[in-house]
Amino acid sequence: MQERPDQRVATVYYNDKEKRCSSCGEYWPADKEFFAEAISGTDGLARRCRACVKERVWAFVPTTDG
Repeated sequence: MQERPDQRVATVYYNDKEKRCSSCGEYWPADKEFFAEAISGTDGLARRCRACVKERVWAFVPTTDG
């Protein structure tokens, strides 16, 4: 059986106060206003910014074109 390569992505910080979103690549303040809470993360924050998560969720919501 083949071993699965490690899928984890390192968290990239510009400095101690900003974190890079893994989806859009933008740097945002590393706090709960811009990143959701994630218990599994090393810093306690999600890897995608809230804007990218919202955009991804709304991409799957059906629209009603009247």
